[in-house]
Amino acid sequence: QAVVGLESGVTALSVGHRTNCALRQGTALCWGENGRGELGDGTTVSRRNAAPIAGLQGQIAAVSSTSFHSCARTTGGGAVCWGVNERGAIGDGTQQNRNKPTPVVGLSTGVVEVAVGPIHSCALRVDGRTLCWGSGSYGVLGNGTTTSSLTPQLTAN
Repeated sequence: QAVVGLESGVTALSVGHRTNCALRQGTALCWGENGRGELGDGTTVSRRNAAPIAGLQGQIAAVSSTSFHSCARTTGGGAVCWGVNERGAIGDGTQQNRNKPTPVVGLSTGVVEVAVGPIHSCALRVDGRTLCWGSGSYGVLGNGTTTSSLTPQLTAN
């Protein structure tokens, strides 16, 4: 059975344990748990049907989701994230949860891919550099430490 609101036109899908997002005609639509803004629709109301993220309609090129937050690459090559931000996974320099897409510090252009883990996020830039932010547990940020970062940090080469 098709997800309500996504009966056709979906070009990409990203699923988490409690939240899911799809991409259709440049718009990210998400559904599931939303108690801390995980769906990016500007609310904290959980949804059983796909709803568009706040703003950026027609401007999303790719989306990556996990249970607690999501990030997207815009058609202009920027990175935006939303959802739970207790360990800095949104990359905006704060630890405030965000219920709308929020620009990642220093990544307004040049991003070719975004990917999210449970409490961290990463982006691949057009120049081949990889940057990660959020919880540094187990060294997942790739910068040679286990220190968390509220903004993108270059991974070690």
